[in-house]
Amino acid sequence: MDKNPNYAKASYNLANTIYQKNQNKEAVFQYDLAEKIAPDKMSKAEIFHNMGNSFMKEKQYDKAVDAYKNAMRNNSKDEETRYNLAMAQELLKNQQDKDNKDNKDNKDDNKDDKNKDQKDKEGGDKDKKDEKDKDQDKGKDKEDDKGDPKKDKEDPQNQNQKPRPNQLSPEQMKQLLEAMNNEENKTQKKLNAQKARGQKIKQEKDW
Repeated sequence: MDKNPNYAKASYNLANTIYQKNQNKEAVFQYDLAEKIAPDKMSKAEIFHNMGNSFMKEKQYDKAVDAYKNAMRNNSKDEETRYNLAMAQELLKNQQDKDNKDNKDNKDDNKDDKNKDQKDKEGGDKDKKDEKDKDQDKGKDKEDDKGDPKKDKEDPQNQNQKPRPNQLSPEQMKQLLEAMNNEENKTQKKLNAQKARGQKIKQEKDW
């Protein structure tokens, strides 16, 4: 190489030696130099193939895909390169899917934190408001009692018979229980019908 920098075979062999020493980045650099002075398409195809292998070792699957594609452009009949290209594309797809999933998880976590902070803030405001409303109601009750002290004392029997706002009559409770039982029976029938249909059989993929 010192005597003849354009000696393509020596440049290619030097790149291969560096590659075998697992110095992948340096090997890629040398393959790039060798490709520029390669005399024919077959030589270029071999160089790009080995360059793709170097990128694969570095897990740079996108660059490996490009290198293998360049090799195929120079020699479309090389089945080994075709196999490596398919593998690189599959690994790249898996890598991108994983990155997308990680990004989505991070976004969801940030969104949950934001929603939680918002809810905590709203909850705090609501509690304050509820306390204020309670205090106002208390004050109102005191004023009512003060204005008409005989109001509740006149007829204690009527006072005891006053219905509570949230209390259901026995008839309403009976209707509610019947409605709940009906819904439960409907749900049970649906579940039994689904079980009767049977489970789907998984089909083997035809690779």
